[in-house]
Amino acid sequence: MAAVERACRGRPRQLTETERQNFLADTGAATRKARLIREAGRVTLTVQREEPPCQYVIVEGSIVDAVTPTPRQVREKIAIRYLGPEAGRSFTDAMNGADSVLFTIRPGRWITQDFSE
Repeated sequence: MAAVERACRGRPRQLTETERQNFLADTGAATRKARLIREAGRVTLTVQREEPPCQYVIVEGSIVDAVTPTPRQVREKIAIRYLGPEAGRSFTDAMNGADSVLFTIRPGRWITQDFSE
């Protein structure tokens, strides 16, 4: 049960978006995370519902592309999805010139759980 409780309280550590059947993940290019993703060529993404009842999906996939820097229009689209139009554009403006990488991830395995009644 402890693992489920932690899963419900987690916070996103990157911005993601879907493109056709792939996922896009925008993160800092010089980060440890980006280095490890490049080395492994694989990632695991988790999406979860924050409020009870817990629900989550875990996607394991391989990296099929990496673009540095992340194109501004892609970063803005992702930011607007998560933050809304005004905050998304502000975020994009604040990140202008930031050292970033956009990973394209092809899903290979899906794991889901739903703790609702």
